Amino acid sequence: MNLRKILRQEKPLIISIIFTLLFIALVMPYVWKSPYIEHVSFAVLDEDNSALSRKITELVKTNNYVDVNYYPSSEDDLEKAIKKGKVYGGLIIPKDFSKDVALKKTPDCLVVVDGSNVMVGGNALNGCATVLSTLSAGTELKILEGSGMNPTSAQTSLGSFTAVDRAVYEPTGGYTPRMMYALMIMLVQQIMLINFVMPLFTERKKYFIRGSKKENIENIKDILVRIAVVFVSCIIISFGALLIVGKMRGLPLRGNIFVYIVLMILFMLDCLGISIAISAFAKSGTIIRWIYYMLSTTITFFSGAAYPFYMMPDWLSKMSHIIIPMANLSMAFKALNLKGVGFSILMPDIMNGIKYMVFWLPVGIVLYVLSIFIEKKKVNNKLGNTENLVVE
Repeated sequence: MNLRKILRQEKPLIISIIFTLLFIALVMPYVWKSPYIEHVSFAVLDEDNSALSRKITELVKTNNYVDVNYYPSSEDDLEKAIKKGKVYGGLIIPKDFSKDVALKKTPDCLVVVDGSNVMVGGNALNGCATVLSTLSAGTELKILEGSGMNPTSAQTSLGSFTAVDRAVYEPTGGYTPRMMYALMIMLVQQIMLINFVMPLFTERKKYFIRGSKKENIENIKDILVRIAVVFVSCIIISFGALLIVGKMRGLPLRGNIFVYIVLMILFMLDCLGISIAISAFAKSGTIIRWIYYMLSTTITFFSGAAYPFYMMPDWLSKMSHIIIPMANLSMAFKALNLKGVGFSILMPDIMNGIKYMVFWLPVGIVLYVLSIFIEKKKVNNKLGNTENLVVE
């Protein structure tokens, strides 16, 4: 087989790979135009209520790292807001802060961050640390100079007030455990695509179009059995894997197992819907490989697991929620397992997953059935034309 023939046969796959690479090369720099995660939803608890504490609050509000949109009444209130996902962190300015600064006691501000999202929480902490270190140096310098010390001596005698951080809902073991929940969901999504897209395409091409009514009923039964087996296997294996890895790496599993099962079933129904739609659209195995490759390469980038949706352009965030099943529920699984939240807090994510399922599952089934009727009609027409030629 010569090279020209190979290139001609694999032309759709080559075009799809080039298109995918161009998509990533052109879209990703546009999406990730900022090297930092900015405008993180943030809170400020001012227990001092002094001129200095109000100055700190104003400077934090003007910082690009965070958007101050919540003012909790206590530290417990702040932690509850982080648990519910209202904010990713908060700055606590303690009582008598300005007095301690005047007395050169070098007090510390406490920055509480969401440890379940290290990238977002880390950027919020960096923003607060930058503001506090800059303000600290200027404030201390004024105090020393005001006491009669000359500027040179004052500069060498600088103390500081700094940001002390405390992470809540933080697993041990660094960044990898935090991503384990997202990786598990990603794996389930891949399993669903592998087990249904190509097999459903094959069933459509080989059996449903040419098979009898009785054979088609048997094929439907086989598909339903496959769905049940894959669903049960994914629930048991994914939860078992999290338990094993949790024991080995110290990952907490704070969520209710019933909520986990409900989320997993909903997520797999989402995956099933898009799988049926893909198998109905596809004209060849090459197209399926391309779609699978596209989904696989874009899952991490556009599912919200690695980069927050609010930092993406609005159109891309909406498109991700429409196309990628993981985009709707990946954060829900992480919040469930790390924070132990229940249905009430997870309801917005659950509703997004239900909307995805309500759209793609019936659309996929209708498209799949229509594709069978259309191709069956084409086959019958070809057979009719062949019979007419034989008669003539």
